[in-house]
Amino acid sequence: MSRSSFFLHGFFSQTFRQGTTHHHKAAVETHQLAKMLIIHDRRHFKHLSTIFGRLSLAIVIGSIAAIRFDSFTWGYTSALVTIALQFARDVFEIKSAIPYVDLDGEIQQEVRPTLDVIGHVILFRWLFPILGDGDFFQRILVRLNADCLTWDSSFTERGENGVEWITNFCKRWKIQTDPWIWEKRLKDYETPNDFFARRYSKKSMPSLGNGIIVSPATAVMTWFNRTSEMPKKLKNEDWNVDESIGIPNVHMYKDNSCAIFYLSPTDYHCFHIPIEGIIEHVELLNQDRFSVTVKPYIFRNVNILKRNRRAVIVIRGSHVRVAMIIIGGITVDSIRLDSKIRKGSSVSKGQFAGNFARGGSSVALLFDTSFTKNQQRRHVVQAPCISKFKGNVVGDLDFKVSVRQNVGDVVVESSSSSS
Repeated sequence: MSRSSFFLHGFFSQTFRQGTTHHHKAAVETHQLAKMLIIHDRRHFKHLSTIFGRLSLAIVIGSIAAIRFDSFTWGYTSALVTIALQFARDVFEIKSAIPYVDLDGEIQQEVRPTLDVIGHVILFRWLFPILGDGDFFQRILVRLNADCLTWDSSFTERGENGVEWITNFCKRWKIQTDPWIWEKRLKDYETPNDFFARRYSKKSMPSLGNGIIVSPATAVMTWFNRTSEMPKKLKNEDWNVDESIGIPNVHMYKDNSCAIFYLSPTDYHCFHIPIEGIIEHVELLNQDRFSVTVKPYIFRNVNILKRNRRAVIVIRGSHVRVAMIIIGGITVDSIRLDSKIRKGSSVSKGQFAGNFARGGSSVALLFDTSFTKNQQRRHVVQAPCISKFKGNVVGDLDFKVSVRQNVGDVVVESSSSSS
């Protein structure tokens, strides 16, 4: 525990014991700040211990080699080789993306270009643990985002051939071009973001599912039957549902179903409304800082529901309330909400809600069915879409879903079956 954290905890304890109304609010706020500092200290210490463990291994092997061959050069070389092997292992691990079941029932993996993977390893496996998530790391993210901030400039202003740029972009990320399923002709896209936020043509737009809840995006979906499963499954105790996410009355979503949808750079980058209902809340959060990656390998170290730039939209439907968290990723921090998405508006299932600009990103759905519960029965959200994939899929795999595809229904369980 840092000195600042220790001092704040001590101050909180002393103030709270006084029991005065005057100090109660300040004491609670001080305790919350102390808690945040302690969590940050523990997390950074964990990251530092990982990187120092790697460096210590290199030093030990280098020292053994130096003694064995009585040569400083041998020791130095052995230490560098050890570090290089650990770096190569990180590259291989991130390059080998977590498999998922695609829309045809086949097992696939995300496309990750090698140079992008190397950049992620340097930034998030080596620099992030050492630097922490402070001002200096933010400066690095600002530099990385510099080029992406020009993606709203026309191809002419950028001195590029738009058709050639889009063709190369599609080849790199394996974006479908044959048949052409997008709203505009290739030559009609005017800026990089114009193409990145492309819409489906009317005849190619995925049909609307007949369930209560549809997918907000074309993405790889990770489903959790309970929010309490997230810390264990994602191997990070910080993946809990609390007020720091930015959802009003967040306690109502605890221990209900939830889902995380990961959009790779290949995917359609518009997001849609998952249920029919009334918007109760809309808010943009963490807009003053750039986001870290949303690729699943970061989940062990970072809860992106709390850390990244995001928009929180709460929609109340007839059977379920949904908190939709739209999350920006590294170089994809522009969350552009449609003008119709505002508090008090009625929205329809599958309605266009907005888009991201540039790169990968995520959407999370948290469900609250508390207002449909009583003593005899319990309403829960289940994901029937998983059982509809071709073949018998064995194992704990994620699933690729199409935007507007049915991903959830509200069903009734007896109170005994839910216990």
